[in-house]
Amino acid sequence: MGNNLFDKPKIIEGRAWLIYKDHIDTRKIFPNKYLSKNDFNELGKYTFKGFKNYENLAQQSVPGDILITGKKFGCGAFHQQAIDCFISMGIQAILAESFCETYQKEAINIGYPVLTYENLDNINLERWDRIRVNFVKGLITNLRNNRSTQINSFSEKQMKIYLKQADI
Repeated sequence: MGNNLFDKPKIIEGRAWLIYKDHIDTRKIFPNKYLSKNDFNELGKYTFKGFKNYENLAQQSVPGDILITGKKFGCGAFHQQAIDCFISMGIQAILAESFCETYQKEAINIGYPVLTYENLDNINLERWDRIRVNFVKGLITNLRNNRSTQINSFSEKQMKIYLKQADI
């Protein structure tokens, strides 16, 4: 990516970080006991601490990963660290069957890519598969098997905010 704000990619590639669970609330994403941490670059290491079976995912992820999860991601009391922790880790985007309204709105408002999907079964995703996500066409491709399926694309407003062109 170049130095220009308008150089943000509309198509990204990265490893799929799969957590097919529903109703992952903000306390599981970023536990309340770490809310006093204020070094942005350190927020990622607290992601999912205390979320059984996922406590070490922050250490296993690499910048460029893409999180894929279930329904109502980001529910519960909203706090900004529940988004910022993923940015701090270098997670490029989050795909979920659905998001809590506040979580989705806040992520979009800061230009963080969040997208929804209905079903990913036909692309046979496995943990750490490399995937390509097209924000404009609403397409996800599993690069391991070259299978693609539709997801919901960015709205016009979301794209403008993402590209920092929004008149908000």
